[in-house]
Amino acid sequence: MKTKEDYIGTFDEYTKRFGHSSNHFILTEYFMGCDFYQFTMEELELIGFGNVNGKLRLVPSIYYSCIPDGTYVKDIIGNFYYWDENMDNDVRMGFLAYGIDEEMLEEERLKRIVIQRDKTINGII
Repeated sequence: MKTKEDYIGTFDEYTKRFGHSSNHFILTEYFMGCDFYQFTMEELELIGFGNVNGKLRLVPSIYYSCIPDGTYVKDIIGNFYYWDENMDNDVRMGFLAYGIDEEMLEEERLKRIVIQRDKTINGII
């Protein structure tokens, strides 16, 4: 299983070698199914997410096909959605109109802590 350090290192290495404007097929394949909620806001920027007003990180268009169905995203207007393969892929300045914000990251972190705790209490782990 790839760690977030693997993803960050690969993105950094790839963009240094090929630049941001190159064909991103390699990155798309590498990030397929990536859990973007494992990253901090700063780390999302390190893998190419766009910073909007300091709170929302927009998904780079190269990750459109990588986002797992069911991923919780927020659009630039402030509406929330669960990602599916039929989401709009309109691209502006290299980014989709969907992203992840700080509150969503914190919410997901807390939810995962509770799930982990419940598994531990119930002897699943």
